Amino acid sequence: MDHCDHSHPLLQKFNSNGAKVEKVDGFEMVKKMAKDVEIMMQHKIDAIKVSPYNHTTALPVTAAVMRNCLSYFQRIMEFAENLALDHDYDKELGHRLKAMPSKGGFHYVNAKKVNVLLDDGERMQADEAAEEEPEWERFVSAPDRSEEDPRFHVGYSRLHLEENKYFSGIPVNTNLSSVHVPTNVFDGDPKVANAIKWSKGLDRVFIDNYNRDPSLSWQYFGSSTGFMRQYPALKWMTAENDPDLYDARMRDWYIKAAASPKEMVILLDTSGSMTGLRKEIAKHVVLNILETLGENDFVAIYKFSKYPTPLVECFTTPDGRAELVQATNENIREYQEALADVLTEDIANFTSALTVSFELLLESRVDSNLGANCNQAIMIVTDGVPYKYEEIFKQYNMPHKPVRVFTPLIGREISDLKAANHMACSNRGK
Repeated sequence: MDHCDHSHPLLQKFNSNGAKVEKVDGFEMVKKMAKDVEIMMQHKIDAIKVSPYNHTTALPVTAAVMRNCLSYFQRIMEFAENLALDHDYDKELGHRLKAMPSKGGFHYVNAKKVNVLLDDGERMQADEAAEEEPEWERFVSAPDRSEEDPRFHVGYSRLHLEENKYFSGIPVNTNLSSVHVPTNVFDGDPKVANAIKWSKGLDRVFIDNYNRDPSLSWQYFGSSTGFMRQYPALKWMTAENDPDLYDARMRDWYIKAAASPKEMVILLDTSGSMTGLRKEIAKHVVLNILETLGENDFVAIYKFSKYPTPLVECFTTPDGRAELVQATNENIREYQEALADVLTEDIANFTSALTVSFELLLESRVDSNLGANCNQAIMIVTDGVPYKYEEIFKQYNMPHKPVRVFTPLIGREISDLKAANHMACSNRGK
């Protein structure tokens, strides 16, 4: 019986090119792949660490890597805060959107007003030879045109957009960001206009991140005032005759970033001065704080008077220190029940309480397997702070202030608020 040889073309090519099969160690191959992924992820992290900034990179890697990526959110938040604090608020800025740039007008790159053509009637009226001009010359704009130019239109921009493989072939401009303002948000509102202005400072970090690692892809800054700054800049596309219903505040990435994971140490003053109504109010404050936490958060509670003591005995390390536990319903319930048995005595030792709190959070920052590896805060629930404790904050929280400090004070007879206010305001709290 005849045998017909119908070898697959790939097999024929394999044999003709002299290829050979070698036995490989699968475990070693996986280790090499893991190392390559680690190096790639470190490049992404380094791109952010250079200058504190941005958001968005969803990477299907290990849980440890994803915890590291949370630093993106924290750093852009911190840098945006600094830009906002350094900005001189201009209550007239919204009105200046209507003015010409040469006369003190305020202009920003509105993604919905990028590379817009005049309609047929306006175009022919502006220039009978418009049809023969390059499309670039027919785009209306303000910053790069004289006011006598018939294509000068306040609020509009011309941008050179090029297709980019890192952004799915979408035409973009990697030299700057553009701003999307939802239909139901008025950019002339002073709060909106001022936030648009100071957030322009994020561009240099967006660009730096992109130059270091183009695969970071899109970078966003979403403002609570409603607008979204997106890098790189692009022309916002909507279907003809359809309203633009996009609002960044309703998107999953914004919601998750706004409620970014946090690690919190709550210091509950149980000294003698907290006896009676103050103790009950303090317990109520702690309960309210606990209700704000979600399962992505981690919390530890110390009650302190002469010495700091973990509120829940089973939430401790072998050497008796409090540990950060995930804010699950079960763990929160343990804290709630323990609050009922709090007693007041002695005097408040803030030095030891602050020290154990900072050391706990420092340990979490060093060991990525502990806590949320994101925002950190200390809540001091007390009826008064006697000193500023600047030496402790200098030792543990300067100069970068990784831990926010909040000082909600209990009681009506509080006469001296300076120390508590200084403690909070100097450490990015209130």
